Formats: sequence, C-alpha cells, structure tokens
Amino acid sequence: MRRASMVAAVGMAALLVVACGGPAEEVVAEEPVTEPAASEEVEQEPEEAEGSEGPEDDANEVAEASTGDPAAGPLPDPDRLADPCAAHEGREMDSFIDLVAPVQDQVVGDEVELVGCSNVHEATVVWHVLDGDGELLDEGFTTATCGTGCVGEFSDVVPLEAAAGEPVAYLQVFSPNMADEGPEQLELVEVMVVLQ
Repeated sequence: MRRASMVAAVGMAALLVVACGGPAEEVVAEEPVTEPAASEEVEQEPEEAEGSEGPEDDANEVAEASTGDPAAGPLPDPDRLADPCAAHEGREMDSFIDLVAPVQDQVVGDEVELVGCSNVHEATVVWHVLDGDGELLDEGFTTATCGTGCVGEFSDVVPLEAAAGEPVAYLQVFSPNMADEGPEQLELVEVMVVLQ
C-alpha cells in the first residue's frame, strides 16, 4: 500500500510538471552590476610592454638609444646639459666647479664631452685624464663663459685615445691654484668613465 501511494505521488508530480510546461528553473540571485560614477577613478593595472620590467629598463633603453649599447650605464641629465648653471644662480661669491658631463660610470668611446658650470679664477678649467694607477695620460683646459666672481658654463671635447686598452679612465676637472702656497688643484672634481 505504501508503495502504491508513493508511485501515485510520483506520477502526480510528473503530471503536474508536464501540465505546468516543464521542470521549474532554478532561480539564482545575481549581484547587481554598478558602473563607477563619472567622478570616481577606476584603478587599472598599468600595462607593461613585452620584456619591460620597469623604470630601470626605461633608463637602459635611453642608454641603448644614445650609444647603441644596452649596457651603456648612466647618462648625464639632459635638463642639466641644456642649462648647466641653472642651479647656481646667486653663487657669484663662491668658488666652485659643477661637472654635469660625463657622469660617474658612464660608458664612453674614444672621446667624451665635458660640460659643467663654474666660478673659478680667470674662468680657467683644467682637465686631466688618468689611468687606473693614477698616471697622467693627457691634459688640457677650457675657458668658462665667465669667472672670477661670476658664474659661467664650460664645455670641451676630451680625447681618450691615450687611455686605449684601459678598462676605465679617470677624468679630473679643477682650477689651477695661482698662489704660491696651498694645493695645486682647487675645486677638484673626479669621475671614472668606462671605456668601450
């Protein structure tokens, strides 16, 4: 009897399903999708170009573009190259040399551009090229646009043929001391460049 009533109940349920047009669909509540307001910023992950890993790669690309060598190392700041004395307004009473180019560890060829700003005696800026042992290989000088109480830019092209075969060279820039006593080199600045 129990079995007969179960069969009858299942049969009635089947008839009810057929009479109502098929099995009932399962209703799933979905969360409403909201668009951000016009004033809200949508945070997106920055897309990186293939092979790019960040700012360091950008610097390497700049170095490669300017020298053709992906391992070119650091380069001078283009803004400072354009105006080497911009940061030195009002230093008419100070004696100084600010070397803008080359920069420490810059990779160079058989010559290097020397750029800077100074306020030195008679605007004379002397340069020396030294090897890794400190031996003098070459020397020369350039004259700034102003000196002895005024700030001026200087530039020169320093040949590095005398350092051929060396892995690095040291470039010293200074003002010669015209006094009878004291150091021979005033306001000395030294950078190491990598020779390719």
